[in-house]
Amino acid sequence: LTTSGNALLLDLTNNTAGNVVIDAMHIEWLPGTATRILDQLLDVNQIGNANEITSPSDFPFPNPLAGTIGWRTIAASSAKTLTINFQTAPGGSPYVVIVHFDIGCQVSVSK
Repeated sequence: LTTSGNALLLDLTNNTAGNVVIDAMHIEWLPGTATRILDQLLDVNQIGNANEITSPSDFPFPNPLAGTIGWRTIAASSAKTLTINFQTAPGGSPYVVIVHFDIGCQVSVSK
């Protein structure tokens, strides 16, 4: 989990033989520092738009996932970057991102 400007970045690699789809996310962040969580992108596709001023932000409830399933898919043996945009730079810590996939596994990272 790294920072770039007003965003957190998480590289996600699918090491399986089949496609995986993001079906849930949990994002813990610092409202006093990052001010407001905005949109979430998987590569260039917007997959979420929390637009909240309180943490945590959860998907698909209460925040719906956006776009098509294809936008949330990571093909076999490939990688994509999850970008979590904030109104201001996400400084300090802790930040926690949990990404859950349709095959039952999840990735949990923190900063």
